Amino acid sequence: MGMGDAVGPRCTRASPQARAALLAWGGAALLALLVRPAWPVAAAWLPACTFHELTGLACPTCGTTRAALALLEGDVLTALWINPLAAAAGAAFLGGGVLALVWAIAGLPVPLRALGTARGWAVALGVAAVANWIYLILAGA
Repeated sequence: MGMGDAVGPRCTRASPQARAALLAWGGAALLALLVRPAWPVAAAWLPACTFHELTGLACPTCGTTRAALALLEGDVLTALWINPLAAAAGAAFLGGGVLALVWAIAGLPVPLRALGTARGWAVALGVAAVANWIYLILAGA
């Protein structure tokens, strides 16, 4: 089986490459949490949104930095209010990364690919991105 030995109908033992990816994801999430105090300083150096300055409308990623900072401070509701999609992605990155690290260290079997097709996920992500952008425009982000 290229990805490792099957251990159940929906799980497989992690290949060395999969385990390395889990460790990298977990390490990146852990590092993001450890350097949390530096994020506001780094965010201050980011340029203003050119699209917003030119059009007066929110761009598809408006509020992402503020949502990430709120999320890193543990203020999930504010992060969701500022930019729901960015907050969800950030929470998935941080939470999933911590879980991936524990998973890799414990040597647990890796769940197989989720049900659905790549095209289905691409369509769902596209719809979510458009809905999020409409929300940002209506909210006056």
